[in-house]
Amino acid sequence: MQAVAYDSLLHERRRELHLRILEAIGESRDFDVLARHAVLGEAWDQALTYLRDAGKTALANFAEADAVSYFERALDVLNHLPSKKETLEAAIDLRFDLRNALVPLGKHQRAFSRSLREAERLADYLRDDARLAQILASVSNCYGNIGRADLALGAAERSLTLGGQIGETPHAGRG
Repeated sequence: MQAVAYDSLLHERRRELHLRILEAIGESRDFDVLARHAVLGEAWDQALTYLRDAGKTALANFAEADAVSYFERALDVLNHLPSKKETLEAAIDLRFDLRNALVPLGKHQRAFSRSLREAERLADYLRDDARLAQILASVSNCYGNIGRADLALGAAERSLTLGGQIGETPHAGRG
C-alpha cells in the first residue's frame, strides 16, 4: 500500500521529500542511505560525494565489488554536473578509485578500459601532467598484470618522464 502511495506522488514532490530526508539525516555516516536520497532528490553534488564516500568505505572494508558499484554510480552522477575543471578532476579521481576497486578483483582489463583510458583522455584535456603521470604509472601496472611487459615499460617511461618534468617523485602520486 505504501508503494502505491509513493508512486502516485508527483516527481517533484518525491524529490522534495528525498531532499528533506537527506537534510534530516545529514549527519549520518551511512553513506549508502545518504547517496540514495541525494540521487532521488537530484542533489547531484551531494550524491557524488556520498557515493564516493560509500565506495571508499566499501573498499576499506575489502568489499571491492560493492565499491565498484558505488564508484560506477558516482561516475553516472557526473553526467548531471556541469562540465567544469573541478568536475573533470573529480571524474579522473573517481576513475582512480574505480581502478583501485577493480584490480584486487583481478579485473585488470576492465580497470584499463573503463577507468584509465578515460582518465588519461581527461588529464590530457586538462593538461594535468601530475594526474597524467599517475595514470600512466597505473596503466603500466595494468599492462604488467595482463602480461604486456613491452607496453608496461613504455607507459612507465612516459610516467617517469612526466614526473621528472613536474618535479614529482615516484611516491608523491595519488595512489
